[in-house]
Amino acid sequence: MDMLLPSLSLSYPKVAGKWQNCRKFLGTNRVAKMCAFTPSNSKKKTVWIWTENKQVMTAAVERGWNTFIFPSNRQDLALEWSSIAVIYPLFVEEGRQIDHEHKSVAAFAEISSPQQLEQFQISEEQADKVVVNLLDWQVIPAENIVADFQGTQTTVLVVSKTQSEAQVFLEALEHGLGGVVMKVEDVGAILELKGYFDRRRDVDSLLNLTKAIISHIQVTGMGDRVCVDICSLMRPGEGLLVCSFCPVYFCLSTICK
Repeated sequence: MDMLLPSLSLSYPKVAGKWQNCRKFLGTNRVAKMCAFTPSNSKKKTVWIWTENKQVMTAAVERGWNTFIFPSNRQDLALEWSSIAVIYPLFVEEGRQIDHEHKSVAAFAEISSPQQLEQFQISEEQADKVVVNLLDWQVIPAENIVADFQGTQTTVLVVSKTQSEAQVFLEALEHGLGGVVMKVEDVGAILELKGYFDRRRDVDSLLNLTKAIISHIQVTGMGDRVCVDICSLMRPGEGLLVCSFCPVYFCLSTICK
């Protein structure tokens, strides 16, 4: 029996397409198939929205983004929107982001020079998240911010005003920042950002498979049982990804030729 495992790669998988790449012929009219892949270790990117435009709010909520930033004097707007949509409002106040209970959620800093970035410090209680508003991000490359916070447990979000600007921050040095704050009044920017994440997800879902040989089988006791009733609906080359608690998914199927 052959088992296909993913090859190690730091970039997005390049192999597209069909399961027939991992077929093993057992006879003249049957194909047994066993494929496996390990899910991507890339962290999910955080998206917060900073706007006073109701259409932008609606578009963002419809796409799964419900954390919104408001100036400290616009609690009335946050209350109004909370009555028509499920949102999580945050407010900018004295170098931090606070929630409606006045609890600190993230540090907040406006930075306009590399020197300010080097001197920027966050308190221990704010170390979980930090929102950085670069007053001129062309002066401070996105790579500098990623490098400064790489290896820490801090999730860094940078204020962005366009989808292309957000993309730079999300991809810098291959890893990118932990997320972005979209400060926009245009619905189009939200739609473009959602399209970007959809394309990222499509690329992440591709499988990069290599062949491996099972050289030893050991009985370890009773395991989980899976009943699959939809095999008759599958086309040649298709299968199911099955997993219990391990980080590797297996596609098991026997398909008539």
